[in-house]
Amino acid sequence: MNDKLKSVDKQLEALATTAGIGSDQVAQIDGLIDQLQPQVVVDNPRLALTVGEKLTEIARRLEYRRGEANGLLLTGFSHYMLSNHESALPLLMDAIKIFEAMGDEEGLARALGNVAGVYVSLGDFEQAIAYGFRALKLIRKVGNKTMEAWNLHGIGTGYFDLGDHDKALEYLNQSLSLFQETNYEVGEARALTAIGSVFQTNGDFEQALEYHLKSLGIF
Repeated sequence: MNDKLKSVDKQLEALATTAGIGSDQVAQIDGLIDQLQPQVVVDNPRLALTVGEKLTEIARRLEYRRGEANGLLLTGFSHYMLSNHESALPLLMDAIKIFEAMGDEEGLARALGNVAGVYVSLGDFEQAIAYGFRALKLIRKVGNKTMEAWNLHGIGTGYFDLGDHDKALEYLNQSLSLFQETNYEVGEARALTAIGSVFQTNGDFEQALEYHLKSLGIF
């Protein structure tokens, strides 16, 4: 077990025996959630799932609502990364309810965006787009351009899967512009590839090749 995992285990043990909530416990729960997002969820979703479940239980017992919502969000997203989409959805919906009740717009936006991603994986593209637009409205309000870019990308791919290629290009190009503006090369490459795929499906192979080559050029 590496030092990071040992630290996580020690903090979980301490929180599990805590009788009440105070600033130290809030900082510990929030810090653990921050440690596990987003890279650990992508690289080791099983670890994130296990810790997320424990944190959700602890936060619920301590009646720390934001911690509970973030724990549910972490756990739901971990299930999503493990392709357990039917398990992810109710957890994310529970997170949405808590964020809405608290008026936490950024947390709500993240949860809505994750639900949109789950619906894409389930093949329900209309629901994915609907949740994507709900998230987009809040993301623009809180001013997180990276979240906005990914959300626009998700809406664009949803339209592509529905066969509305004009709408797909509209939102994917908006996504590309924001990724470029924020110098987020991974997102830029993803957007270029997605736009290339739209042109390829439309039979415009010259444009498709141009975008795919631009994407490859980033790496």
